[in-house]
Amino acid sequence: MKENDRGKLAVAPPKRKDDSPSIS
Repeated sequence: MKENDRGKLAVAPPKRKDDSPSIS
């Protein structure tokens, strides 16, 4: 989950964890 969080920030900080842009 930590690594995923970094990728999310690189793409765009989603409002919620479930709101991640198809990166989960």
